[in-house]
Amino acid sequence: MTDGEVVKKHRVLVVDENSMFSNGVQLLLVAQKTLEIIGTVPVDLSLISAEIERLHPDVLVLNEKMVSSQSNLIFSLLKNHPTLRVIALNLEGNQINIFDNRQVMVKSFSDLVSAITQPK
Repeated sequence: MTDGEVVKKHRVLVVDENSMFSNGVQLLLVAQKTLEIIGTVPVDLSLISAEIERLHPDVLVLNEKMVSSQSNLIFSLLKNHPTLRVIALNLEGNQINIFDNRQVMVKSFSDLVSAITQPK
């Protein structure tokens, strides 16, 4: 990267279903120069949709446990925001589910950053 070159920052919104989860994700990602944590939002479809409309994130990060308990939320978000990448972290199995039909095994923190920054 040269002086004056603008780095595209990927805008990340974290769903806060558990403050330990959302705080941990934010702490891990905040130091990354290519990522911008633009906020957290509680688990509520209307609030999440409103924040997506207001903040225009590139990526929504959430706990995978929400996928099974809130599957309608994920499908609705993807239908209403087709350019949004939804990343579900499985904290127990070290996996990331990227909702454009990919699953990635996480071996290091850099795997999470790669999942967020790679093109959709």
